[in-house]
Amino acid sequence: MTNSFGMQVSHERVTIAGDTLYVRTIVPDGMYSSSWGTLVFLHKGLGSIAQWKHFPEVLCKRVRRKGIVYDRKGHGCSDANDAEISIRFYEREAQVVLPALFAHEQIAFPILIGHSDGGTIALKYASLFPSALCAAVSIAAHVFMEEKTREAIRGTRDVFARPEVRRKFMRYHGKETDRLVTTWINAWLCDASADWNMMEDLQHITCPLLLLQGEDDDFGSWEQVERIQAHVSGPVEIFPISDCKHDPHIEAREQTLASITDFINRLERNHEIQKHIE
Repeated sequence: MTNSFGMQVSHERVTIAGDTLYVRTIVPDGMYSSSWGTLVFLHKGLGSIAQWKHFPEVLCKRVRRKGIVYDRKGHGCSDANDAEISIRFYEREAQVVLPALFAHEQIAFPILIGHSDGGTIALKYASLFPSALCAAVSIAAHVFMEEKTREAIRGTRDVFARPEVRRKFMRYHGKETDRLVTTWINAWLCDASADWNMMEDLQHITCPLLLLQGEDDDFGSWEQVERIQAHVSGPVEIFPISDCKHDPHIEAREQTLASITDFINRLERNHEIQKHIE
């Protein structure tokens, strides 16, 4: 169907790595016909397709590239997740689910756009398959454990106890809401997560990266960006966003759209993507 942005948007439930996932496909008018550069959006820890709002459609239209957005298992309209969520949830998502999704959708050399936990997944995929993607955009990703992060998650637990907040989450995740929130909080606050970090993984990343971080992010400090920049092996651009917390694509939408659009257009114009994937 054609949406209000003048592009084709479709939804389907597909079997990926043994689970049924809900997938949205965005096809803008005048889309580039090149084989590389499909935008793949990876949502945050308590996120879903719906919580991206219209950000994916607007970005796909601006860069004239196809987009894929999906609900991870246990989120949104995808299959329920009966397993406990581990702090290393991102490993299977990057190593198993994304390759299977790309095979199913016939996607070669995507551009990953990950927010928060989705950014962590994007970085892990980039470390495992450094020549299999064009570039990655990390929005407020976590690569090591901070007390600031744990404190914010404790705050999420307290806020979720309010009935009106729980009802809001249920609009996105339905009957799986309580399990999703509880297991996600437990994963980040358990003793096993205290020393968690991705420093060794980051060394294997060679693709171009754009790192966006709200300067007032209550879930992570600027040190997250500094450590990524210091440890990866490829080119990195950073984009701090003032007066912004953990959701730049919502709180500072135009700045976020402009920075990512400029990043992708410059990579194409300067042939950086082709150099990386050849």
